[in-house]
Amino acid sequence: MTDLNMKRKDGFAWERGGRVGTGGTNRPPSRRIMLHRARRFRNGFTLIELLVVIAIIAILAALLLPALSSAKRRAQSIQCLSTMRQWGLALQIYASQNDDQIPRDGTDSGGQYACYTSASTGPGSPNDRAAWFNALPSAVAEKPLWFYAPPNNGIMAGANYQAKYPFPGNGLGKIWMCPAIQTAAADNTLFQAGGQYGFFSYVMDIDLKLYKSIVGNAVVGNSYPYPAMPKLSSMRNASAQVLLTEACFSPSLEDWINNPSQPFGCFPAERWTLFVKRHGNGGNLVFLDGHADWFLYDYVFNQNPVGDARVEKLNPDIWWNPNRDKP
Repeated sequence: MTDLNMKRKDGFAWERGGRVGTGGTNRPPSRRIMLHRARRFRNGFTLIELLVVIAIIAILAALLLPALSSAKRRAQSIQCLSTMRQWGLALQIYASQNDDQIPRDGTDSGGQYACYTSASTGPGSPNDRAAWFNALPSAVAEKPLWFYAPPNNGIMAGANYQAKYPFPGNGLGKIWMCPAIQTAAADNTLFQAGGQYGFFSYVMDIDLKLYKSIVGNAVVGNSYPYPAMPKLSSMRNASAQVLLTEACFSPSLEDWINNPSQPFGCFPAERWTLFVKRHGNGGNLVFLDGHADWFLYDYVFNQNPVGDARVEKLNPDIWWNPNRDKP
């Protein structure tokens, strides 16, 4: 009896979250009190709790974003390397069907291309059928450059060349553009001839057709005459001989050599001078034997050429001029 009186006198019942009044009895809480408690749990987080959760998410995002960005760049580099292997495969197929021949680099007998000469047909034009950009794509089920060029206008007519030819982000062709390329609005007025004769992310080794060292012999008069090229089987170092290289594309973002007169993104053949830094301060090369690999920019670029500004570094695993050792 004493215990009962004490409970009534106390007038409280203990439950989760604290004590609640019972009106001096030990009977269960009223319906009003139970609804209040239910509302309390239905209301969810307090403002302070929400701010803490948001702060934690922000911290995690700050930690994860650099890793995600790095993973994206790595994936782009791998995709680019895979694309270059496709070009290497295309050469093997082309050579097997064309008497072991290597296609031309896209320039005319004077080493020029249409962005300088305005040629619309024949040597040094986007319609040059002996050039690599027209000879190789069909071997890997891709459209050649002439398909996009006038007078064919395979996609569209007019002067919107960035929508007409394969160009970063426009989805035309799968083997033409490195996925890591970035461009700027300023490039629209800096591309040579406005891009009228096509855009090139990958370009052919312009020194592949040389007879002798470029030192003292230059290029014109030291090259196979158009449209001749050496046979694939005649190459002494096929696994080290460059076929295609990534080349600087954006005139405003990739001018590492501070030479705005270079035809960035619009010339189909180059040498080491326009090698890239877009993949971890390096870029990809594909060789005559079909394999492709990544190289550091400083390993490829010749900071101190001797005898001629165009002479390559004498790397044992990278040959640009197949006859660089012949005076």
